[in-house]
Amino acid sequence: MNATTHGGKGSKRRHGNEEAYRSNWDRIFGGIDYDTFWSHDCGGKSMMLVKGKACKACGMVEKR
Repeated sequence: MNATTHGGKGSKRRHGNEEAYRSNWDRIFGGIDYDTFWSHDCGGKSMMLVKGKACKACGMVEKR
């Protein structure tokens, strides 16, 4: 056995079909109106929440 590891999972993207990736990205995220969300940090986790809705974890609502 070799004691050397490959270095873990890493964050490099796999090779794939770039056109399909772009097409699906636009299909999934293209219609999002980012003005309807607010940014929130809750317990060390960042998240985007719909404006006017409270965080389910802590109950905080957007400061206006």
